[in-house]
Parts: sequence; structure tokens; C-alpha cells
Amino acid sequence: MDRVFQIFISSTDIDLKGERQAVSNTLAKAGYMTAGLELLPATDQQQLDYIKRIIDRSDYCVVIVGGRNGSLSDDGLAVTEKTFEYARSKNI
Repeated sequence: MDRVFQIFISSTDIDLKGERQAVSNTLAKAGYMTAGLELLPATDQQQLDYIKRIIDRSDYCVVIVGGRNGSLSDDGLAVTEKTFEYARSKNI
């Protein structure tokens, strides 16, 4: 049985929606399972914990960076930045 890799996709929501969808479609066509938070705005610590659980189950993390910061966490850092730092700390 072939293994299916899960890839978590992270970006700001409003400005990169099309880019995130294009990456997700391309990865799905290549046989990867994608995960993201398109329907859940990540604005508080509980949601950041949810993001971390998804990343923990993922094999890779793709972060799409543009010109906006997006939602900020309680410590003033962008949630997308915290997502990247967490995935990097887990070697994902």
C-alpha cells in the first residue's frame, strides 16, 4: 500500500486565497492530502493549539507568504509566522 503524505498549507486568508487554492489543487492532483484552515480564522490560543495538532499529523508544511500579516496572536506575532516556527521546530 502506498503512503499518502499530508501537507499543511498556511497563508493569510483574504489576500492569498487563490494562491492557496492553486497550491492545494496541484498537490491533490499529485496524490497528496492537503490540510488547512480555510473555514476557521486562527485568532486565539485555542485555535493555535488546533493548528499545532494538525501540523503534528502532517508530513510537510507549506507556508505561502505575501504582503500582509494576517491575524495576530496574543503576543503580537502573526499566526502564519507562529505556524511556520512551530512546523520548523518539529522538522516538518
